[in-house]
Amino acid sequence: MALALRFLSGMNMRAARHLRFLLLLLLCAPCYCQSESVSDGPDPALSFPAVTPPHANLNSKLVSPGKGWATWGEHLFWTENNGRAWKEITPSKATSDHFGPIFFLDRSHGWVTTWEDTEDSKLPAIRLFSTRDGGKTWRNMVLRTSAFQLESEYFPRAVFFSDPRHGWMIWHWAVMHSYADTLLATADGGRTWKKLPDLPGGGPMDFISALDGWMIGDPEVREPGIGGPYDDTLWVTHNGGVHWEEVPVTAPTDSSHNVSRFLNVKFTNQRDGMLAAEEFVSSDDTLPRFVSLLTHDGGDTWQSSQFDALSASPSFGDTHIRWSVYGHNTDKTSLREDDMVISYILPTGVALDGDLGGPEFIDDSNGWAIYNNKNVPLFSSPGRGFAPQELLTTSDGGKTFQIITPPAAARYPFPQPELRVVHDRIVWLPPSAYRGKPWLSRLKNSSYPPPWAPAGGPIQLGGRGFLPENTVWFDSREVQVASKDGETLLFLIPADLRPGIYSVYIENEHGKTEPAKVQIYPQQVLHLTSVLSGNPPYPPAKNIHPGDLIWLTGSGFLVENTVWFGDQAVAAQSKDGTRIIINVPSSVAPGSCEIHVSNASGQSAIVPAVVE
Repeated sequence: MALALRFLSGMNMRAARHLRFLLLLLLCAPCYCQSESVSDGPDPALSFPAVTPPHANLNSKLVSPGKGWATWGEHLFWTENNGRAWKEITPSKATSDHFGPIFFLDRSHGWVTTWEDTEDSKLPAIRLFSTRDGGKTWRNMVLRTSAFQLESEYFPRAVFFSDPRHGWMIWHWAVMHSYADTLLATADGGRTWKKLPDLPGGGPMDFISALDGWMIGDPEVREPGIGGPYDDTLWVTHNGGVHWEEVPVTAPTDSSHNVSRFLNVKFTNQRDGMLAAEEFVSSDDTLPRFVSLLTHDGGDTWQSSQFDALSASPSFGDTHIRWSVYGHNTDKTSLREDDMVISYILPTGVALDGDLGGPEFIDDSNGWAIYNNKNVPLFSSPGRGFAPQELLTTSDGGKTFQIITPPAAARYPFPQPELRVVHDRIVWLPPSAYRGKPWLSRLKNSSYPPPWAPAGGPIQLGGRGFLPENTVWFDSREVQVASKDGETLLFLIPADLRPGIYSVYIENEHGKTEPAKVQIYPQQVLHLTSVLSGNPPYPPAKNIHPGDLIWLTGSGFLVENTVWFGDQAVAAQSKDGTRIIINVPSSVAPGSCEIHVSNASGQSAIVPAVVE
C-alpha cells in the first residue's frame, strides 16, 4: 500500500487523505492506455481564489538566480525577480488535480505531472503538462502505464531534462515491502516516451547532456520483490540511460565503515561532480555520519569531509555541498558547508519556534527554503498569526534570509504588535487565551500593583510582532527601540522621566498594542547588595565555585554591565535594574575574591566571597 509514497511527498494533505480510499482499489484496477497529445492553453475566463484552503502545502524550486516556481494547493506560480512579484501559470486543466514531480529547465521550458480524481475509474489519471513559453500555453497528455507494459500501480517519482528535448522520468511501484523502478525517456520534449531497459535504482538522477547521466541505485539490477532499495551504488550512463555502468566509490573515511547509502548526486561536466552519502559508525546503526564527496576526475578519486548528526539532508552548490542538520538535543536546524557551520539570521515575520526546512541551492550563493511556522495556541488571536509555511530566499550562501512567499500562500498578515509581559508580569493576553484557563483571568485581574521600573534603568517588554524599528510610548513620551527576535524589547527608560504611573504601549508599522500600566520609580544609585546562590532558596553565597550560577542583587544596574571577579571582567546584562544572573568564570583562581559591578553610572561597592 506504499505505492505512491514518493509521489505523495509533493501533494497536499487533502490529496493524501483522498488517496487512502483509492489505494484500497489499486491492486484490482485495470491497465490504462496512453492518450494523444492535445493543445491546452490557460483559460482566459478562469479565476483563481485568493485564499487557498489551510491544509495546502507550499512547495518550490529555484531554477536559476532569482527565477523559480512555487506551488500552493492546486496552483502553480513563477517569479522572475526572486519573489518580489509572482505570476500564476497553472495549466487550466490542472486546477482540480494534485501536483506530482515538477521540473523547469529554465524560464521557458517546464514539465508538470499531476494526478486527478476520477469518478468513473478506480485509478487516478496521471497527466503530463509541458510548456515552451513560460506557462502562457500548456500541452497536456494522459500517461497510461499499459502503453509501457507497466503495472497499473506505477506512479511518476522524478522528472529531469538536460535540454528542451531530452528528458527522463522515473516511475515507481511499491506494495507492502516490494518495490520496482522504471525509466522512461523522451527525445521530443515529452510528446512521446519510450521505456528503457532495466534501471539499476530509483534515483536521484542527474544528466548533463542527452547521453551522459548519473543515478543512485543498488549493487545490481534486481527483479521486483521483497526488500527495499539499497541506494549504496553510483551508476553512470553515456548513452542516455540505455546502459549503466557502476562507478566505484571507495570508503571515504574510516576504512572499517562502508557507505550505507548515497543521498544525492550532481555533476557539472564529465569530470567535476559531488556526491552526498550517509554511513553508520556503530554496529547497531544508531550513529549516522554524513559525508561530502567531491571528484575532479570523473569519479576515479574522491575528496571527502564528514560530520556526525542525528539527521541531515544535502543540497548542491557550484563547488560545495550544503547540509541542513538536525541535532540530538534541539529541534532547530543548523546549516553546514561541507564540514563548516554556517550561522544564519532568520527574517522578521517568522515564528521563532518554527523550523527551517533544508534550503536547496543552485550555486554557492543562491537558495530557497521552506520555513515551517509553529503557533502557540495560548497566545493566538482571531484573524492574526503566522502563515503555516513561508518561502525564504538567500543570496549569501545561507547567512541571511528574506520572506518571498507568494501572496496566495500568505494567508495571514504579519501580526499586530502585542504587549503581554513587563519584566515577569503578565499585563495582557488575547481573550481566547482565557478559555478554560481561569487562573490566567485571576492573574490579569488581580489587585497587584502595576509592574515597576526605575527611571534611567532597564525595562524588558515581552510580546509578539515587534520589528527592528518600534516606538515605545510612556504616555506622550516616546522611545525608539529595536527588537532582535520579534518578541522582546530591552532598553533603558529615559533618566529624566518623572516618577509616576504611566500608560505604556508599543507602536510600529503594523499597528499598536493595548496599553499597560507601569510605575516609574526615581533613578537609582548603583549599589551591589549581595551575591546569592543560584539554587533555591538563594542564600548568600559566601563560598562560590567556578561555573556556579549566582545572583547579584542591588540597584542601579543598566542593560550593559561589567561584573568583576577580582581583576577579571565579565560582561553581563540586567533586565530590571535590580538583578544580574551570571556564571562564575571557570578561570577564577581559588581563594579570596572581591566582586563588584561597574557600568556607565560608575562603580559599586565590593562584596567579598571565597572561591573554592
